[in-house]
Amino acid sequence: LVFSIWVLTKSILESNEDVGFRSRESNVNLSSEKGYVNLGGTNADQAIVLGDTFMASFSSLLKNLETLCSSLSSESSIQGTAAKAILVKAQIQSISNNLPKFLSKKVKSV
Repeated sequence: LVFSIWVLTKSILESNEDVGFRSRESNVNLSSEKGYVNLGGTNADQAIVLGDTFMASFSSLLKNLETLCSSLSSESSIQGTAAKAILVKAQIQSISNNLPKFLSKKVKSV
């Protein structure tokens, strides 16, 4: 069993080659009590989407849009509505079928 704890006041782990963190039997966790966990660089400024939460809302939106398109596809009083609704519904179905591929199997966030 190898166990290490590093206490650093301010430091950068830097290399001209790859730097790896690996856990053979459990998770690798990065956290910061007061600051941010930046991925890609110290100047990272893009927020991470909470994937499961977003996907639940997005999936619900897609289902509602698909229902709306189904209703509009039989609309005959407004020219072009049915054809456009059918096209949009097909695109929604394509996105819906691929939703499981959008989430990472390896990276998780709080």
